[in-house]
Amino acid sequence: MNMDYSCLISFIVTGKIILSVIIPLAISALFIIYLMLLNNKCVNSIIEIIINIPIIFPPIGLGFLLVLCFSKNGYFGEIFNVDIVFSFAGICIAAYLTGLPFVARAIMAGSNINIKQLCDASYTLGRGRLNTFIQIVIPLLKNSIIQGLILAVGRIIGEVGITLMVGGNIEGKTTTISLDIYNAVLDGENEKAILLAGTLLLFSILLFYILRKLGSKVYSEERG
Repeated sequence: MNMDYSCLISFIVTGKIILSVIIPLAISALFIIYLMLLNNKCVNSIIEIIINIPIIFPPIGLGFLLVLCFSKNGYFGEIFNVDIVFSFAGICIAAYLTGLPFVARAIMAGSNINIKQLCDASYTLGRGRLNTFIQIVIPLLKNSIIQGLILAVGRIIGEVGITLMVGGNIEGKTTTISLDIYNAVLDGENEKAILLAGTLLLFSILLFYILRKLGSKVYSEERG
């Protein structure tokens, strides 16, 4: 396959993955915020455990657990008649699990403002829970949500282990940019690997710049 064409395919696959998981990640961010507002220590502890396990646990191990549970002959695969192995849906699920901890951690880091007190004040002024959530909570944590999504995108693009285990590295179907670099190195195509790695480096610098801008804005708003 022509180098330029194969590079383009891996970019398209990666882009489709990001577009597929960005909305579920954003919805999950709102759900996490809602759970945090319950101010329940047990719930918060469960959230912390769930979001930290994918960071601590090796990605390839997490991929193996997904295959074990959701393959055709897996524990849940047989019950629900699903098979995510070597499929685009499978790598999207893997990408979602990879990115979710970064979204949640960004939200938790940005929630140092006493949002609960602000919500209680809003309730006493006659605002309902939904209006308070939309008009007060989301604007306060908007930049944290965006930061989390950016970090998640960066992590998803760079992930290899869980994607390789679940997706199987099928060229044109489940091969992402990072896996394309891996393939190029194995095949001795150093020029292709350098091109892809350089592109990811520039993209990472762009993400870092955006994160710094958002971080400065959050800091200014907190001081203001």
